[in-house]
Amino acid sequence: MKSFFSTTFDNGGFVAERSEGEVTYKNTRGETLEASLQFFDRPPIEETLLVRLDDEGRKKEKERLEQLKKEKKPASLPSSSRRKLLVQEGLANAQGGYFARSAVNRIWKQFMGRGLVEPVDQMHGANPPTHPELLLWLSQWFQHHGHDPRQLIAALVRSQTYQRSSQWLTDSAPPNESFARFIVRPLTPRQYASALHLASSDPHDW
Repeated sequence: MKSFFSTTFDNGGFVAERSEGEVTYKNTRGETLEASLQFFDRPPIEETLLVRLDDEGRKKEKERLEQLKKEKKPASLPSSSRRKLLVQEGLANAQGGYFARSAVNRIWKQFMGRGLVEPVDQMHGANPPTHPELLLWLSQWFQHHGHDPRQLIAALVRSQTYQRSSQWLTDSAPPNESFARFIVRPLTPRQYASALHLASSDPHDW
């Protein structure tokens, strides 16, 4: 995360990005290494195309940014961007795309009561989804439909999974992660507060 945001800075009230901004760290052997951009279960992203400025280049870049700050103008995007590389990797079609899988998982949880991956912010190889084929299919479908959440929501609420009853007729109910029945969810704090306010109000004041 630090490696991703290390190039971001404030330039006269405008958010700007440097073309470089490597993050270094020391391992357990005391060796100084450069932090690479990568997702949990993928190899580091190739950064050979990024521009590495020399001392003269850094000086000119600093002067340019100072001039833009005086003129109160936003800085233009750098010719090479580490963040752009990571975003491109996240939007790639491989395995449904990290962004698509994360978005699908969060929207699924919003309507089904539980994500296909739990916790929703821990999507990596050591925390596999309960239904990997379904998550992959929905992610690819989401990409094919332009990452439109409205179409995904419409598809989910028309599904048999969403329309299932929360009741189970036998003594041993299936686990929530099977989605064999609808998961009963408690009210959110905001819903609970609104319900109490409504119940304790005079109907004539509505």
